[in-house]
Amino acid sequence: MLSLLKNLFSGDDSASSPIADTPLVVVNPATGLPMMDNGMCGIDVGGSPLGMDIHDTVNDGFSGSIDSNQWD
Repeated sequence: MLSLLKNLFSGDDSASSPIADTPLVVVNPATGLPMMDNGMCGIDVGGSPLGMDIHDTVNDGFSGSIDSNQWD
């Protein structure tokens, strides 16, 4: 434990960490899909922009027939 703390706070860059060697994967929180180019292009692999899901349908209340009342 002491050697771990010593390496952590000594500024010694020779200590290898599996976390530091793992590439960062950016995920779109709206879709759960990985972003292309680690988020640099702003589009996930499904085509949705960061923070949006273009494949999610939203019921806006206007998709029914004209004489239907959404409050009934």
